[in-house]
Amino acid sequence: MAEPAALGGRVVAAHGRHYDVEIEDGSRRQCYTRGKKAGPAVGDQVRVRPEGRQEGVILDILPRRNLFYRSDAQRSKQFAANIDQLLLVLAPEPEFSDDLMGRALVAAASAGVPALIVLNKA
Repeated sequence: MAEPAALGGRVVAAHGRHYDVEIEDGSRRQCYTRGKKAGPAVGDQVRVRPEGRQEGVILDILPRRNLFYRSDAQRSKQFAANIDQLLLVLAPEPEFSDDLMGRALVAAASAGVPALIVLNKA
């Protein structure tokens, strides 16, 4: 029996090592990666081999335009790729973090992503 053809899609949600992938035809599949290699981030374009009616295996992550990640002293975690615009939503109460806002703006500028600051609860 021939192996099913790979489908193109975009990761729209990540839950640990499981990913929701929106296929080019608009359908969604719950997918996973094989092995311990770095997984995709939300926004990545991927190739998926179908397995069953609504599942699949992520075969490849296509080249990214950009990648955002967060890090602390122990590790870093990627969380979004191929970003078109960054929206920072801030509120005066409770007080927002100037440091976090600055890091987000620097990351956006470094990746060439336009950023917009939105003030909520003014």
